[in-house]
Amino acid sequence: MRKKSPLVKRIQLAAEQIVASPPKSAQLVFTPRELVQTTLPHSDPGNVPIWKRRNGNLSLIIQPGYSTAKEKLLGYPYGSIPRLLVIWMTAEVLRTNTRRIELCDSLAEFMRSIGLNSRNGTTARSDRFRLSEQAERLFSARISFQKWGEIDGKRYESRVDMLVAPKAHLWWSDRHPSLAFEEGSWVELGEEFFNAIIENPIPLDHRSIQAIKNSPLAIDTYCWATLRAYAAQQKDKPQFVSWEALHNQMGGDYKNIWNFQQNLKKALEKVKSVYPWFQFEYTTGGITVIPCVPSISRKSRKQNLKSVASVPSVNHQIQVSAEAFGEACIIIANAGTGWCKYALESQFYEYASKRGTPRNIDKAFLGFVSKKVKKRP
Repeated sequence: MRKKSPLVKRIQLAAEQIVASPPKSAQLVFTPRELVQTTLPHSDPGNVPIWKRRNGNLSLIIQPGYSTAKEKLLGYPYGSIPRLLVIWMTAEVLRTNTRRIELCDSLAEFMRSIGLNSRNGTTARSDRFRLSEQAERLFSARISFQKWGEIDGKRYESRVDMLVAPKAHLWWSDRHPSLAFEEGSWVELGEEFFNAIIENPIPLDHRSIQAIKNSPLAIDTYCWATLRAYAAQQKDKPQFVSWEALHNQMGGDYKNIWNFQQNLKKALEKVKSVYPWFQFEYTTGGITVIPCVPSISRKSRKQNLKSVASVPSVNHQIQVSAEAFGEACIIIANAGTGWCKYALESQFYEYASKRGTPRNIDKAFLGFVSKKVKKRP
């Protein structure tokens, strides 16, 4: 009998836990919707002036930062670690509602918080070395999202340029990861990057992410499946996605569409293990996603977001509860229409003040949000 690999064992154990119980508050994480629509590099792009990925009329463009200490360009963030960092940062931002993020008390603790091994050596392939390198690349990178199109015969172009972390203070101790960071280590996210994180976060199960963390394509596929499943459920009809669209979205590192298809099918096998409710079929020219339960059930979202979502203080005669606000965050995020949760809350208060205080404030708020997100802002 062939012995199971550590990866297979980890995925099977996670699958058992996920089926047995919904995620606890500490196991609920998020990722920005923009980085699901257009993903980071899977492998090192090498020495190129810019790196870009296009999905329809949306493009992601990355430019590497420069280190005066090393007197060179730092290179592009790629692989699993930047994805784990982005997911961790998004959860921290939603928890604290601040642009400045503290990176724990020591390197070892920070590594454990994002699911890396702090005891696997100091070589170039160790988690310690790769984390310090990829964190430096990610925090120093300049990211641009560009979108264009035509409405009523008029063409438009829009662009958002953002620095991931224009301010940072980092201490690394590769040989002694358990030592406390002197004077602390922190990063302060750029305003535009911070806004992108808080406006459209996609909810994920941390247990699923940790089970498939060795594969950047599997992580991207899980995030994509989560968003697509909710869209199919909301529209109550199957959603077809072509191989070409999928290749543009997250397969630019592969030689051709056929090569990407083979790798994506392997990634989907892993995703199906840690997200067993995801339903899809391989159809001519692509994949059809069948309406199914999202990876984070409504019940667990409602319970866990209560302790994660940060509710702004407002001075109104009526007040939406933290529980209802948390559920609204999920509705907005999964709808993917670009609405800001705080803007919708403010609009609801204005609406309610004109119509009179509803009998059930939370129910009225959720109904208001559900109707709004069906439209573009």
